[in-house]
Amino acid sequence: MTSLDEVLQELAALRNENREVSCACPHQVLDGSGDVFKSEMACLAGSDPVQDSDLACIEDVLAGSGRTTEQHLALIQCFNDEMSADIECKRAHLDSCADQQFSPCSDDTDTDTCGGDYSQDTLEALWICTY
Repeated sequence: MTSLDEVLQELAALRNENREVSCACPHQVLDGSGDVFKSEMACLAGSDPVQDSDLACIEDVLAGSGRTTEQHLALIQCFNDEMSADIECKRAHLDSCADQQFSPCSDDTDTDTCGGDYSQDTLEALWICTY
């Protein structure tokens, strides 16, 4: 059986890969002020990779959610599946980047699909941990 630590490590790897793929089209990525990045380097510099402290934050939020480990595993695995699909979509549409077109791919994991019985506050806290 997969452990929570394993799915969290996968989440970190996917989040970091998503960051790199997204920054390949920097004009499609918003910076902290709501403007788009001007270059791939600026995008990468402006968005930190997932750290161990981010994963610890996620574990703390999950621990306080009142849900079971199995529910945590299902939630994070759902996020991972959604992010994998998003990464594949972005890779498939990298050619549209040169045309300054917005990608048809989503930027965020669909918490309506993955959230299940988790409160909106918990889902927002999880999002804050890695952004």
